[in-house]
Amino acid sequence: MPDGLAFVCRWLLDKLPFLIELAFFLLLPLLLYRYITYIVGKDPLRRRGIDVDDADGRPPRLIAPPMTGAMWARVTLWVFAVFIGSRLIVLAAGQTGLAWSGQGGFFDISVDRYVRWDAHHYVRLARNWYVNRGDPRFHIVFFPLYPLTLRLAGALTRLDIPLLGCILSNIYLFLGGLTLYELTRVTYDDSVARRALPLFMLSPLSVFMSVPYGESLFVLTTLLSLLMARRRKFGWAVLFGALAANTRMLGILTTAPIFLELMDASMETPSTSRKSRLIDIISCVLMTSPVLLGLGAYILLNWWVTGNPQQFLIYQREHWGQQFGSIGNTMSYSLGLARMMIADASKWYAYTTWIPQVASVTLLISLLFVVRRRLHPGDSAYAWLYILAAISPTWLLSGSRYLMALYALYAAVALLTSSRHVYTAMLTLFVILLCYFSALYVGIGMVL
Repeated sequence: MPDGLAFVCRWLLDKLPFLIELAFFLLLPLLLYRYITYIVGKDPLRRRGIDVDDADGRPPRLIAPPMTGAMWARVTLWVFAVFIGSRLIVLAAGQTGLAWSGQGGFFDISVDRYVRWDAHHYVRLARNWYVNRGDPRFHIVFFPLYPLTLRLAGALTRLDIPLLGCILSNIYLFLGGLTLYELTRVTYDDSVARRALPLFMLSPLSVFMSVPYGESLFVLTTLLSLLMARRRKFGWAVLFGALAANTRMLGILTTAPIFLELMDASMETPSTSRKSRLIDIISCVLMTSPVLLGLGAYILLNWWVTGNPQQFLIYQREHWGQQFGSIGNTMSYSLGLARMMIADASKWYAYTTWIPQVASVTLLISLLFVVRRRLHPGDSAYAWLYILAAISPTWLLSGSRYLMALYALYAAVALLTSSRHVYTAMLTLFVILLCYFSALYVGIGMVL
């Protein structure tokens, strides 16, 4: 490589964390503009609905016609077929990784091989619940809804907890696929929904959706919350939002798209004064706030178990070295560790953790910019806040896994790949990466 080009490449690599963070925050005014114009009825997305006259002259909201029973049956069978196909790919790739690593044969299928890292903690929580002594006291940092459902299912079925965790996670994944299809169909159209569903099921790190992790339940509750909000069933929307917030901290971010839909609904009634509009805004904030009860229940659990409602923050800082930082800082140490590990015997961690983390954040921010005018403003707002909250913590190891649970990612990619050839290429890339990460997760456990 010529010296000049090598210098430019090194400079760009050194400045990449700053450039990523700059691009991320430059997106904010663009997405905020979309968010506000959607509420006041001037967003182009609203104009894609059936042309009807509104009493206040506002463009109609996009509402897809409801599916008939026969349509639901066909969609359910199709989603189930995609679900089964994707899980067979995960299983085949995982067993190939196991045979490649020399830890077992291709047909040596054992649930224990798929219970790694945090899955062990969820299994222990399902068995013993939260305690305040020994190493298990640190497990208070894991939100309770997933281990609670696992614990209750174990009491009812008497099945082995690791096996039951895999079963429940796959059930949540299948239901999440159905909900994603309907949410995307209602928000965009059938063609976008049909492209988004396989992308979701075949996402590169979706192995975590089939093992005892809380990801699949988190995605399901988040999708149900958004679907109910788009259907104007706000009581159900905040209930599922609260459940998402009791599964992972990021669940509180459902408040942004729920608030958008509440404001949109309130704007359908013409207002005669600024005072009444202010009252509408306050009402929408109050109607959205029950989502925080999910987080509140977790804080109460901390107080009940440890005597300190903020104990989880202490453990995250002292035991895991995590506190809120910045996206630029996360990208900086991820790149630094990738460079260091490529040069020594730990190179696999560079290829499975640090490089994917940098790449996934960079590509996702770029994707949001490209589709900013076509992605629903509620989905855009949620995605921006999600990236900020998920990627900013210090000593982040699982950024790629967290981004895999961002539902708006799949609609965004589906919008970008309307061409059949482009979509086929993207889906093929997803399958290759899914095989790669599944094989390494099961084979050598170096995917976090």
